[in-house]
Amino acid sequence: MMRKKLALFVAVAGMFGVTEVAAQNPECNTNLSLYVQDAKVKNYDAAYEPWKMVYENCPDLHYANFVYGERILEHKMESDAANKDQYVQDLLGLYDGYYKYFGPEAGKKKKYYYSEMVSDKVKLMNSEGLGTDQEIYDMVHEALQKDKDNLTSELVLYIYFKKTVDLYKAEQLDLQVVFDTYDDVSERIEELRNDLAKTMNPLVEKQEAGTELTAKEAKTLSRSEKIMSNYNDISGSLDSYLGQLADCDNLIPLYEKNFEANKSDEEWLNRAASRMTEKECTDSELYVKIVEQLHSLHPSASSARFLGVIAYKKGDKQGAIKWFKESIELEGDKFKKSKTALQIAGLYSGSASANWAREALKYNPSNNKAWSIIAHAYADSANSCGSTTFEKKAVYWLAAEAARKGGDTKLANTYEKYAPTKTEIFDANMSGKTLKIGCWINRSVKVPSL
Repeated sequence: MMRKKLALFVAVAGMFGVTEVAAQNPECNTNLSLYVQDAKVKNYDAAYEPWKMVYENCPDLHYANFVYGERILEHKMESDAANKDQYVQDLLGLYDGYYKYFGPEAGKKKKYYYSEMVSDKVKLMNSEGLGTDQEIYDMVHEALQKDKDNLTSELVLYIYFKKTVDLYKAEQLDLQVVFDTYDDVSERIEELRNDLAKTMNPLVEKQEAGTELTAKEAKTLSRSEKIMSNYNDISGSLDSYLGQLADCDNLIPLYEKNFEANKSDEEWLNRAASRMTEKECTDSELYVKIVEQLHSLHPSASSARFLGVIAYKKGDKQGAIKWFKESIELEGDKFKKSKTALQIAGLYSGSASANWAREALKYNPSNNKAWSIIAHAYADSANSCGSTTFEKKAVYWLAAEAARKGGDTKLANTYEKYAPTKTEIFDANMSGKTLKIGCWINRSVKVPSL
């Protein structure tokens, strides 16, 4: 029997990586193999006792103690209501232990980073109503300072910001801290978006080239699109929760008061200008003063973009375009180039708007907003891009296709309502045929088969 158990242990160790298994208490080795087999088939009740024995006596034997331990304790929390509070505390302790025995300083192959520990604990504390706002704020704040690169949970970032606002409302934090936290969280989410786009863009480009994705690639793209959607949702939630705290009536007096003390601080000026741009406080004299000061300190892609906003507000469209183009030239980040190209696209209509949207896609193929602009440009040109009513209405198929590429199903469905009906397709004898759309669009569309 012992030989069989030993063989089973060796097999289990092999699945997880032999180098991670330490030569410790033989009973720990035996129980490790037992609970892993039960946990693998989700028999968590049977796994609990052997897991507990290993976890309490040989916690650093293998990282399975923590990976499966989390699943086992979560199951216990759900299935044993009478003892749920104790299991919650056990799980919080498990995260501490995971970091203690498998943190970067432990020297193990498998690493559990500080921000991972904080994220796991914060999500659990938030869901169970544990900890004060200040405690949770302090935990995430320290993680951002200490281990930002491994803080990847959009939910934890949102919880952090929400706690910041709540602490301000309780008069425990200044409004400036709220804005600083908003900037920190927004910038981190933008970094995560950009990292994700690096995974998505080659796959999007492959699709656009007409090459079929492998099953693995399709799964990766689908998963990435869902995560990107989560990031976008969280960004919207940040703005919603911030609410009127960031309106011009609050921003302008705050920045006016702090301008002199920060007029040599490029980061402060850049963040202030960004916030005022986002909240459309760009008509104020303070906005002009901040932007001009920023540009005088260090002419950059950001300051050029803000100067473009000022020019646009003054009615100088060509001046705005000039500054936006200069911003693109100065910018080293292709994702920011893509955003600025979309600003230019928004100043045009028709072909020029679509061309700049496509320029944005060159910098970032997963910039879905560009496809919405292209869709609008197609739709706006429908009446001028066809010699017959059928051809003009067919443009809406192209508009719907562009909207769908950008993930905007609602917009795509709206445009399809304006496309030729089945009756019109039949009367025109165009079922299944390819129709060439002229003018600046210069593309072909496949007519649906009846």
